[in-house]
Amino acid sequence: METLPDRISLDQCRQHVKENVFRLRPADYGTKHPIWPGMVGIEVEMMPFVSSSLATNPKMIPLNGSTSLLSILKKLVSDSEGWIIRSNADGSVASIGIGDDEQLTFEPGGQLEFSTRPFPCLTDATQRVSEIQGTLNRAFEKEGVVFLQNGTHPWASAEEIGLQMAKPRYQAMDRYFTQIGPYGRRMMRETSTVQVNLDFGESEHTLANRYLASNLAASFLTAIFANSPVTSGKLNGFKTIRANIWRHLDAGRTGYPDLTKVLTRLDLDSCVDAYLDHVLSAHVVFVEALDFKVTQTPVSFRQWIAHGIDGTYPNLQDFKTHLTLHFPEVRPKGFLELRSIDCQATAWQTVPASISAALLYDPKIVTRVIDTLGSKLDQLDSFWQRSVYGLDDPEMAKICKSLLEMALEGFHRLPSCYQGKSTGKVLEVFAERFTFSGKSPADEVIQLVKKHPEKTLDSKEFLRLHEDWSQAARD
Repeated sequence: METLPDRISLDQCRQHVKENVFRLRPADYGTKHPIWPGMVGIEVEMMPFVSSSLATNPKMIPLNGSTSLLSILKKLVSDSEGWIIRSNADGSVASIGIGDDEQLTFEPGGQLEFSTRPFPCLTDATQRVSEIQGTLNRAFEKEGVVFLQNGTHPWASAEEIGLQMAKPRYQAMDRYFTQIGPYGRRMMRETSTVQVNLDFGESEHTLANRYLASNLAASFLTAIFANSPVTSGKLNGFKTIRANIWRHLDAGRTGYPDLTKVLTRLDLDSCVDAYLDHVLSAHVVFVEALDFKVTQTPVSFRQWIAHGIDGTYPNLQDFKTHLTLHFPEVRPKGFLELRSIDCQATAWQTVPASISAALLYDPKIVTRVIDTLGSKLDQLDSFWQRSVYGLDDPEMAKICKSLLEMALEGFHRLPSCYQGKSTGKVLEVFAERFTFSGKSPADEVIQLVKKHPEKTLDSKEFLRLHEDWSQAARD
């Protein structure tokens, strides 16, 4: 059968991935910043709680309604120069645009996400996050709302939170994941992360090194930053239940591609082939042209191309949508999106970016990461499985400490614009308090729960812990 003009082929999928997903950073970066190693972007997801509820029964403010996340944001937009509301086709709010290439978006459980634009260096990105958070905090405190940052909602279940977003995309995702098990609903409604976005560098060799090293380090970053040990107010048996939720979400679209050839060849084509195979093998979540149909029998994207679904074949836009529904621990998107980290308290929210930049942007360190962990490539899934227990596993703890030592060494070699006034000190405090002591932030939360007579997480004590962390970071 002749291929229709709007029907995508496997070769076209590969071309799109090579040209758009694995894209070198803009050529003018090196001209403008000849001694700086790469751009940095940060995405942080925040949970808006009703302040008065934190004393007894913590509740998040709803996304919609007369007094809601959106109602407060609309007031803020009207008072803020350069802030605009971007709407969906049905008139609902899609996002809040902030200047050039920055936005506030909404997760299905009502979490609010701020995404910075790519900045030429780390300090610019971290300062921008603090600036926007300050604006949000001032506006929301007037309305009796406070933001908390944690890997998952500590006090409510997915059913209690509900699906706050009514977009057809999220409804279809909810139907698809419900067919598999309970983890999809939990992922959409309960979880929060801080994502670090770094560029691929100036050459294909640098791209391959950064892509491989980021995947090799991802599970250890999960363990280092484990910060979700509580569900519905009680210990859930994990240091990061967020990571456990993602691990069980959908085996075909999470985790890691086969990186064997990437390790041996370290070139662009091996990266493209590895990721493309992972993407094409993942099941189709929905067919938008069929009113967001979710198939009862799993169909991979490769099968959809070959055989169609109810007479419908995918086009380029379907492939782009499929890429947005692919959730590996490291997602290439024209840059590296590092997705494996629990959202951190504001005290520590700069540390994931500091560590990631140090591991990937210092040429000596990125080589050492590959030399250290490349021989353990066949254990990647095992490390991912063990990461949900933080640093409890002795081998995990040893490797995490080694990575932190590398990161500290690499960080202090980065240009001064990456270190700012206090970023390096916060990194050192975090390393000494947690990783070098064999702990993750989750361990201190667990101590709070175990001290409580009813073995529950007291919200007031939880807030005091966050204040203690902030004081430690400042000192």
